[in-house]
Amino acid sequence: MRPSTQQLQTLAQSIVDDLVRADFATVPGSHAAAITAVVQRFEAYFKAVHQLDADAERLADEQLRSLGRQGAGLDRHKIVMMIREKLAKEKGIPV
Repeated sequence: MRPSTQQLQTLAQSIVDDLVRADFATVPGSHAAAITAVVQRFEAYFKAVHQLDADAERLADEQLRSLGRQGAGLDRHKIVMMIREKLAKEKGIPV
């Protein structure tokens, strides 16, 4: 489930504020640019994960289709998850 834009905005603001407050980061000028950058990274991540899921679903369907009757008893969800893990590792996407 993808968080809403407002939820991402709130989360990003908390992250930036906490990092600055703890002296782990300094933000020259307004925090707005840093917050926007964090939101954009989250959005890019969720877009990549969505594409990863779509690719895993497609590849699982192709694999099961190619197996024909031999794939009748296989757990599709497990196959999708295994493909998803492999794709995530190959693409460097933490899931």
